Amino acid sequence: MCGIAGVCAAPRAGASPRTVRAMCEALAHRGPDDEGYAWRGADGRWAQAAGFEPDDAALPEAPASVVLGHRRLAILDPSAAGHQPMASADRRVWITYNGELYNFIELRQELTQAGDAFTTASDTEVVLAAYRRWGAECLHRFNGMWAFALWDEARGRLLCARDRLGVKPFYYRWDGQRLWFASEIKALLAVPGTPRRPDEQTVFHYLSEGFGYTDNTDRTFFEDIRQLPPGCVLELSQGQLTVTRYWELPAGEIRISAEEAAIEFRRLFLDAVRVRLRADTVVGSTLSGGLDSSAVTCAALSLSAQRPWPVFSSTFEGLASDERCYAALIADRAGVQPHWVSPGPEACWQALPRIVAQMEEPFTHLNAVTLWHLLREAHQAGVRVVLNGHGGDEALAGYRKDTVFRCADLLRQGRWAALGAELDAARRLEGTRRAELVLASAGLIARRAVPDRLKDAVRRVPGYAAWRLSHLQPAFVRRAQDYVHAPRRQTSFLAESAEMSYRLYPIPGWLRAEDRLGMAQAVESRSPFLDYRLVEFCLRLPGEVKLRGGVRKRLLREAVGDLLPSAIRDRQDKMGFPTPVESWLRTAYRERVRALLASPEFAGRGIVEPRAALRLFERHCAGEVNARFTLWSWINLELWFRQMIEASPTAEGIHEPVTVAATVS
Repeated sequence: MCGIAGVCAAPRAGASPRTVRAMCEALAHRGPDDEGYAWRGADGRWAQAAGFEPDDAALPEAPASVVLGHRRLAILDPSAAGHQPMASADRRVWITYNGELYNFIELRQELTQAGDAFTTASDTEVVLAAYRRWGAECLHRFNGMWAFALWDEARGRLLCARDRLGVKPFYYRWDGQRLWFASEIKALLAVPGTPRRPDEQTVFHYLSEGFGYTDNTDRTFFEDIRQLPPGCVLELSQGQLTVTRYWELPAGEIRISAEEAAIEFRRLFLDAVRVRLRADTVVGSTLSGGLDSSAVTCAALSLSAQRPWPVFSSTFEGLASDERCYAALIADRAGVQPHWVSPGPEACWQALPRIVAQMEEPFTHLNAVTLWHLLREAHQAGVRVVLNGHGGDEALAGYRKDTVFRCADLLRQGRWAALGAELDAARRLEGTRRAELVLASAGLIARRAVPDRLKDAVRRVPGYAAWRLSHLQPAFVRRAQDYVHAPRRQTSFLAESAEMSYRLYPIPGWLRAEDRLGMAQAVESRSPFLDYRLVEFCLRLPGEVKLRGGVRKRLLREAVGDLLPSAIRDRQDKMGFPTPVESWLRTAYRERVRALLASPEFAGRGIVEPRAALRLFERHCAGEVNARFTLWSWINLELWFRQMIEASPTAEGIHEPVTVAATVS
């Protein structure tokens, strides 16, 4: 798990290895254990410099055609043998690689039987050997999370790839002569001449689309910087840059009984946890006390001999959604005292500038701040790998909205008896009225029938009073208005909702939070529910396997319920890692937020109408509305402008934190 950076330049353009070193310095937090550089000179020969802070004399100023840089966090094979950039035995293929190949042991055995020899215990060498034997097709054999850049001397090409679901990041800037790439945007900002301009369409998506879409296209919040989409390959050869997709979310429904599905799910889930336990370091887990993170932790306990098993949980006194009692049940089973993390409003506010800089782009809500404190606690406890429960709700119909989607499917199919049973169950278990569910389901069907083009046309009608657009300045809306439309390929509303969760919200944003905030603490996050085998299997399951009789995530309960305490297995509520931002905005943050929204900087952006913003904020403080997500999106965006567009990076690569008290109090 590392940070990568580099450049591939046209013959007459070239680039300095010293610039790539500056990029890697901006990624130092991702790799505290080692650093290295390799470059292809004008004569076609490769040279290397290893160790921390190599002398400038070891990094020539003379332009090179390809430069690869690396900062290392040693999780597998921490010896010097795992040093990167790494070359094949004949030095014809070079790679800088960030990630973990969970099935590297099985692949190494297969490659050894085919005649390959290995000199390290690292998965990086397996990636190199797999590419040498199978070419780019090797990606289909990998199970893990990765982003890498690989130079193939024989083909004269740079090949860059990102894992199927985009767990590991890959950003780039292409000017027609040079392709700069890195694990994080701040490394690209370290390249002289890289502009810091906001991408207005991305800002519009963030402010207008519900909870705020992020990380769902190749665009970023920076106008000149792109990201390689999940499941894609970027190739630069003979001055031509192409991006192609090697993996896609599956579509269509399989025929399978509930019993068969439970057996197969258990097999896939336990194996997903098993391979994510592979590490030459201590492993723990972040634990909310909910069904997903509890299932992951209990599965890990059943598969691992490591004891004690550290768990990290958040708790906020007086918060209705506090899950401390449930997390304590799992901690008791693990035989450990949980690491309870309970940051107060002042600690969270003071951490915001650093978190904004580490996240690099605006994020959806303050749960990321809770995550930051959890991962910091893990680092302080000496834990370098944590398992989490992200992706369980998306794969297995774990949200309340999924009941509406399921009822809409039954209504559209005319399955009246099954629909009646679900309506009765929803009323019995959650108190939801039948008429309310029927109307919501019918509305979903009606909206689905309206073409996207017509919806966009209505949105662009002058005077269109969409609530989220009404707070934006008209000139900004006219300039930036655009909408994201993911392809609709699924046969049911429930499956379509799951696919949108992977493509749009919330998975892309959560993966960025897990990567950035974890790597900033030198902690690697692993998500068993995002094993691509589980995703492919669950996405194609019939709706009744996942949600039946009003019980969401029924498959998980039936497949691995024996591993869980009954109090958790039978839970119907969902909380996650909550942060009491709604009340904090009304109390601890009230004056600071009011000052921020009234500041000349906020008004001068020309994005949000400041008087409308202040009116909404006062209504929130008065308890008339709950506008926490909208207000947070404005606060976060303003801090991002101050931190990432206007501020200068420090030598450590993390921007010098803006003094929040002086700025907004």
